[in-house]
Amino acid sequence: MYRNFQNNNLFTKEVNIIFADKAVFKTITDKNNIQRNLFSFYVNDDGQNIKCVTWNETADNLNKVFNKDTKTIEIKYLHKNNKNTDELEYSVREFNIIN
Repeated sequence: MYRNFQNNNLFTKEVNIIFADKAVFKTITDKNNIQRNLFSFYVNDDGQNIKCVTWNETADNLNKVFNKDTKTIEIKYLHKNNKNTDELEYSVREFNIIN
C-alpha cells in the first residue's frame, strides 16, 4: 500500500472504480502560483458515485499504476465536501490497487 499521510481519522474501504477511462491527471496552479498535481477518479460506494481526489506525490504514484482496466481499489481517505459544488468527495491518502 502506498502511504502519503499519517492520520488516525482516516477511513479504509475497498471500492469498485467506475468510469476508469475518465480518470484525470493534471497539474494545477493555485492563486499563490504554486503548482500541485491532481489525480481524480470515481468509485461506487454503496450505490453512490463518489469522486476521489489525490494530490501531489499520491497523485503521481496513482497515475503510474492506474489504467482503464483497474476495477477495484482499497483506499484510505477522509470525507470532505468540494468547496465549489458542496458534493461529497473522498480525499485519498493511501491506496492499494486490487485489480
